[in-house]
Amino acid sequence: MKGTIPFVFLIQCLIIFHYCGEISGESTTIVPAENVTILLDSLLEGYDKRLRPNYGGQSIDIDVSMLIYSFGPITESKMEYTMDMYFRQEWLDPRLTFNQDVVLYLTSEMSSRLWVPDTYFINEKAAKYHEITSKNSLLRISRDGKLLYSTRLTMTASCSMDLKLFPFDKQNCKLTLESYAYNTIGVHYYWLKNGAVWIDPEISLPQFEVQGYSIDVNTATYYVGNYSQLIINFYLGRQISYYVIQTYIPSSIIVVVSWVSFWIPRKATPARVALGVTTVLTMTTIMGNAGSSLPKLSYMKAIDIFLGVCHIYVFAALVEFALISFYDSPSFEQARQLVKEARSTKEDEGEMHQRGQSNGTNGDVRITVADGEDVIEGEVTVHDSDENILQQCICSSITKCKQKLTETGFEPDSTEHKARVLFPLTFVIFQAVYWIYFLFIAHSSPDVAGILS
Repeated sequence: MKGTIPFVFLIQCLIIFHYCGEISGESTTIVPAENVTILLDSLLEGYDKRLRPNYGGQSIDIDVSMLIYSFGPITESKMEYTMDMYFRQEWLDPRLTFNQDVVLYLTSEMSSRLWVPDTYFINEKAAKYHEITSKNSLLRISRDGKLLYSTRLTMTASCSMDLKLFPFDKQNCKLTLESYAYNTIGVHYYWLKNGAVWIDPEISLPQFEVQGYSIDVNTATYYVGNYSQLIINFYLGRQISYYVIQTYIPSSIIVVVSWVSFWIPRKATPARVALGVTTVLTMTTIMGNAGSSLPKLSYMKAIDIFLGVCHIYVFAALVEFALISFYDSPSFEQARQLVKEARSTKEDEGEMHQRGQSNGTNGDVRITVADGEDVIEGEVTVHDSDENILQQCICSSITKCKQKLTETGFEPDSTEHKARVLFPLTFVIFQAVYWIYFLFIAHSSPDVAGILS
C-alpha cells in the first residue's frame, strides 16, 4: 500500500497538468523539429504572399492592439510627439490551417514569406524598427490559420496643437492608421475587443501628463475608394509648475520691484530712472525667453497676456516718474499756487455775494503771479452770477498763466500717494481674475474613454 500512494499522486498531478494546458489553449505537446520543418514546408507549398487571404472574396478583418511603454518627448516647436510601442495585428489566413495540435512561434524571417497587412500611420513623420540584436518581431500561427504579428516600433507623429491657453493647455494628439493598398473591399480594421490599448502607468514626462485616451473606428473616402481607419486620441495635460517657477513668479516680482520707486524721493532722479529702466529691460528679456521653445504663432497665448500686463505695469511706473518730474517744475508750481488762490477767492466770493445782495455792489479780485522775472497782474470782477472764479481767471488778460492753469490738476504729491495704492490693488485684482479664468473656466476636460490607472 505504501508504494501505491506516490504512484496515485503522480497520476493525479499529470491529469491536472494536462487539464490546465487545455484550459490555457496552449499545447503542452513537444513536437520534434523535423515535424515542424515538414509542417512549415507544407504550409508554404503553393502559398502566394502577393495575394491577401480570401482574395476575390470576403474582406478580411484585422484586429489591432498597442502596448505603449514609452511616451515623449513632445516638441511644441515642431508640433510632434514620439512614443515607443509594441504594435500587434491579428488576422485569419485559411491557407495556413493545419491539423497538428501545436502553435508555431516564428521570427521576422518567416513574416517575409507570408502575406502581412500593409498598415501605415497617416500622421507619422518618422519611424523605425528595433533591430538589436535582431529585428524585434514576433509571428505566431495557430492551427486554425490565425496569425499574430507583433513588432516593436519607435514612432514620431505630427500633432496639431492649439496653444492659445499655453501653459494651461490640454492637447489631443491623434494617431491614425489604415491600409495603403487595400480599401474596404479587401481589408477592415478593428480594435481588439479585450485590451486594444495599454499605456504604461509609470510613464513620466517633463512637462506633460498622459491623462488618458479614446479609440475610434472610421471610414475615410478618397479618390481611389473608401479605406478603413483606426484612430486613437491621446489626451495630454500640461504641468504648469515649471512656468510658475521660471516665468510667473519672476515677472510678478519684477512688477513689485518697480513699485519701490514710488517711495524713493523725487529728487533722486538717477536712482528712480535706473530702477525703472532695469525693470522694463528685465521684463522684455523674460517675454523673449518665455516663447523660445514655441513655434512662431499668429495668435496671443495665455502667458503672453500675463507678461504683457506685467510689462505695462513696469513701463507705467517709469512713465509715472517722468510725469511727476515734469509737473514738479517751478512754473507748474506757480500755476498750482494760483489755483489755490483762486479756490480761496471763490470762498470769499460767497461772502461778497451775500454782501452784494444786501449792499447792491460787486466785488473785485486782483491776482498777482510771478513768472520768472515778470510780474503779471490781472483783475477779475466777481459778479452776482459768477459760479467759478477759476473760469473768470482763464478768460482774463493774464495770457501767460492761461495755458498753465488749464493744465493744472496733476498734483505730484497726491499722485504719488495714489500710485502707491492703485498699482498694487489693480495688479492683485488682475492676478485673481487671470488665475481663476485660466485654471477653472477657460478649458473643459476632454471626454476620455481610457483612464490610466
